[in-house]
Amino acid sequence: MDAYYSYPLLISSIVLLLTWVVFNWWSQNRKLPPGLWGIPFLGYFPFLSQTHEDFNKMHKIYGNVFSFRTISGDLIVIINGLKTIKDVLVNRADEFDGRPLQSNLIAWFSDGLGIAQEEGEAWVHHRKFFLQTSKKFGFGKLEMEERIHDEIKQMMEILRKEKNANLHFSVAHAVTSVSYLKFYSAKNLTGIRHL
Repeated sequence: MDAYYSYPLLISSIVLLLTWVVFNWWSQNRKLPPGLWGIPFLGYFPFLSQTHEDFNKMHKIYGNVFSFRTISGDLIVIINGLKTIKDVLVNRADEFDGRPLQSNLIAWFSDGLGIAQEEGEAWVHHRKFFLQTSKKFGFGKLEMEERIHDEIKQMMEILRKEKNANLHFSVAHAVTSVSYLKFYSAKNLTGIRHL
């Protein structure tokens, strides 16, 4: 007799629990832009193959603003169209100037500090300091531009000579010549490896 009463109680409690979960999910997501639901805990991420093509398909279905969730349940809102982008990033910049909270290794080591992790007033101060310091080292001057053009010419010569050329040296050489004002030849790879 006790088992007879426990089944309806169990079924009704499961129905109530599922109703509560669905209602909570719906109340949290009802004001979001339209988009795809995805799979719990994985979001829509497993279905993305060529991201730009997938976003273009979603744009045709959902319009200029749509959303989806990623692996950890983070909400991603995609905006398209020149007018929409200008409205969001220029006309309403104060509402959209923050960065998402990142729970990655860099954020853990830096404790949320640094130009890549901060936002708001602290980010403005770090950006100003970075720009002033980099201008002292030649950032934005013609001399720096000439060095970069020389590196591009060297990289183009390497690509013309070898079809499957390893570009790691060219990139490393460009960075070291701009950052450290040191120049290495293609034969002297040990200097770049020590950096």
